[in-house]
Amino acid sequence: MLGTWNGVNRYDGTSFQKVGFEQPLGGTDVRSIIADADGNIWVAKGGGVMRYDGKSCKIFKREDGLIHNDIAALLEDSKWNIWFGAPLMTRRGAGVSRYDGEKFQNFTVDDGLASNAVTTIFEDSKGDIWFGTYGGGGSRYDGKRFENLTIHDGLPANQLMAITEDSSGNLWFGILGGGACRWDGKEKQGLVEVADDGTLFLAEIGNASWELQDRLLRFLDSGEFRRVGDNKLRKADVRIIILHPDLSARTQTFRLQA
Repeated sequence: MLGTWNGVNRYDGTSFQKVGFEQPLGGTDVRSIIADADGNIWVAKGGGVMRYDGKSCKIFKREDGLIHNDIAALLEDSKWNIWFGAPLMTRRGAGVSRYDGEKFQNFTVDDGLASNAVTTIFEDSKGDIWFGTYGGGGSRYDGKRFENLTIHDGLPANQLMAITEDSSGNLWFGILGGGACRWDGKEKQGLVEVADDGTLFLAEIGNASWELQDRLLRFLDSGEFRRVGDNKLRKADVRIIILHPDLSARTQTFRLQA
């Protein structure tokens, strides 16, 4: 089956034939199409999503629990859940839905998703679900929480349009306006993580922005931090030494127990 701007077409090895079973959804533009493990065909269009079992169609829309009627990405994961991403090419997206065969569960930026504009969905060999977004980079969902990958982690741009995995376990990202890049899964650590269980020297902190100073004070108080572009709260045990121009008179030492 092929989804096109002219509806669903079947290829029999010789020629294409327009099927037309998606017509109850209205329109002709098919955004995404997949076949699930039971042989059902799922079709996403601007008016909702349709499941075709070979005989009849069932339509899912927002009133059924779907995150939005404008769906651009579909995926069946290894646990037989169907994922829906909405919408394509707009920063005002809606987020994603997961359907377990009985009910929908929706996820948005409030749950940690990098952006509500989801362009593609992919499951890696570890069973983690990846979401490419328009404007927010990528999100990885391990079944409990989201972790995000953005330009701060090395992406050429935050418009992530395609994801795949090679035989070595590397992930490849197709970037709108940024070509393609490969990610080996190794997480980058900031200064605080590198200095964990050690000492971090900071010079001329008085010249830093008020925002940075505020973050530092909160870290000094709790020992907790987040990586840039990540929502996961982490802890570190760091001895911080703040250096002033007159080192002999104004050096201050803080010890964090986290």
